[in-house]
Amino acid sequence: MSDSIEYAFFMRSNGFFGAKNADQPAKQIRLFKFLDCIHYSLAILNTQYNDLSSILAKLTPSDSDQIIRALAVSWSIVESIHRVREVAQNIPGLSSQAPQLKSFINDTSIVEDFRDYIQHLRNELAKIDLDSFPVWGSFSWIDKDNQEICYTALTGTVIGKISVNSCVYDLHERKWVSKAVLAIKGRVFNIDPCYESAKQFCGFVLDWIRKVKTGQINEKKGIPVISAQLVFPNTKLDK
Repeated sequence: MSDSIEYAFFMRSNGFFGAKNADQPAKQIRLFKFLDCIHYSLAILNTQYNDLSSILAKLTPSDSDQIIRALAVSWSIVESIHRVREVAQNIPGLSSQAPQLKSFINDTSIVEDFRDYIQHLRNELAKIDLDSFPVWGSFSWIDKDNQEICYTALTGTVIGKISVNSCVYDLHERKWVSKAVLAIKGRVFNIDPCYESAKQFCGFVLDWIRKVKTGQINEKKGIPVISAQLVFPNTKLDK
């Protein structure tokens, strides 16, 4: 499920990275910064989602280590989509009424509940009346060999009786809404549709900025890496 990504770098004539024209006003430079942010956010999100897909392709209920890996990647996806949401609502020149933006914000609104919960976990644990649900909620996934079986891992101590949310099957579409799901306090984060919404929106923004700044972007593949070597006076380093 890998996606080819062309990293966009904006070369100044002096060789540093930035806008093609170093004398552009701050507002224009800011737009390039937003392009960088969306570009790398999408690259990171794609990597996380592909990692999760690879884990799910061989995940079994007895493999606790891999369940933890899947849990970790899933929560990192929450953070990545939250970051895109934050940036999306402040892109210079992009109307807050743009249908692509409104659709993305609406489709991924559940992310804020999950991000807020984990960011304020200290407060959750300090409450007098503790929730009966596990601290890290639950993680659900579809069996790698039998698409009719769903598993749910409870990631923490269970206090008393609880109701467990799991993967949802769409009877009309005859498919699972998401093949991986996080759940906390009765709330469900369907990873697949939220990822697809974020991916689609990021693609729209990147294309939009390229059109707005036609002729002002010099795209290069690859990430520039600067090397440094330690050199000690009167000492030869072993090769």
